[in-house]
Amino acid sequence: MPQARQVTLSAAQEQELRWARDHHPKAYVRSKCAGILKVAAGTPTRQVAASGLLKPVAEETVSDWIDRYQSEGLAGLLVRKGRGRKPAFSPSGLEASEAASQLEEIVHRSPRLYGLDRSGWWLAGLRQLVTWMQRLTLSGIWQILRRFELVYKRGRQHVHSPDPLYNEKLAQIERARDLAMQAPEEVIFLYQDEHTAQLRPPNCCGWRACWMSPPVRCWCADGSASTSRRCTASSIMSSSTIRRPT
Repeated sequence: MPQARQVTLSAAQEQELRWARDHHPKAYVRSKCAGILKVAAGTPTRQVAASGLLKPVAEETVSDWIDRYQSEGLAGLLVRKGRGRKPAFSPSGLEASEAASQLEEIVHRSPRLYGLDRSGWWLAGLRQLVTWMQRLTLSGIWQILRRFELVYKRGRQHVHSPDPLYNEKLAQIERARDLAMQAPEEVIFLYQDEHTAQLRPPNCCGWRACWMSPPVRCWCADGSASTSRRCTASSIMSSSTIRRPT
């Protein structure tokens, strides 16, 4: 049977540990001090680790506490900077909000803008492009995307698809906007949007046999719905809005 570890404390060390056990602001330091004091009082480290603290720990952990206190004092019981699990994007120095914005901007653009010959994004492609993702598994990348509420959706008939000329068009817009800000009397910069709405008549009542389904929606005489299209433009300088039905 291995011999129980003997810990000898000076009067000053014992007083320091007792004060820290009762008054230190960090709970984990109070727990470590309590464990060291119990071992110094003659309780085996195995017993202290198994049932002498609020939560069981490994016997080697209690021995490490003792070694660090004997070599560094009370400061050795503090958690060192850089310990613990790191965020997946910590090597890049990004905050969570910045990493989410970076990923959202990437997935909303075509992979071809980044030199990848694919029409849509896939997990391995993101790992290849994003620096702080290169050490992650595909499952880890999926979990980060889910955390940032970026989900894989089924394709739709009408969708805002990535434009391979997005970067060039965005640069042209920024140049035109800067020109309008510098010479507002000569250059007018407008934001334009168009919207098409199909106006269909509401449901109506009609006579039918009781076993038949309810009356269907009433349609126009020619069997089609009326269509309305509106165009709106807003000036960047005056904030005025022009609306025109077409």
